[in-house]
Amino acid sequence: MPTRIIHMRAILSAAITCIGLLLWHMAGAAGNPKAGEIIYDHYCNNCHTTGERGAPVVGDKAAWAERVKKGEFILTEHAFYGHRRMPEFGGCGECNLSDFANAVAYMVSQSK
Repeated sequence: MPTRIIHMRAILSAAITCIGLLLWHMAGAAGNPKAGEIIYDHYCNNCHTTGERGAPVVGDKAAWAERVKKGEFILTEHAFYGHRRMPEFGGCGECNLSDFANAVAYMVSQSK
């Protein structure tokens, strides 16, 4: 497949995702911590229980204080796209945006 088509698909995919995030944010949607616990247990706890790769440990109020101030929307965006040493999609290729919002809500609820 020509490189130009690959680039156009990547741009289109990123644009659709950004629009989805924006609409989600404008709707004031927040994650569901109870549903997020399942995602956390399956995909997030490897790093967020041990601090591996510099991940903030869930329950460590000091480590989460500045992150919580940024808001769940930004934290969900970081989890979805990757941020610093956190991999894109947080290691969960089958998770959708709602799954990430729920997992973030769970981690924040345990770390305030």
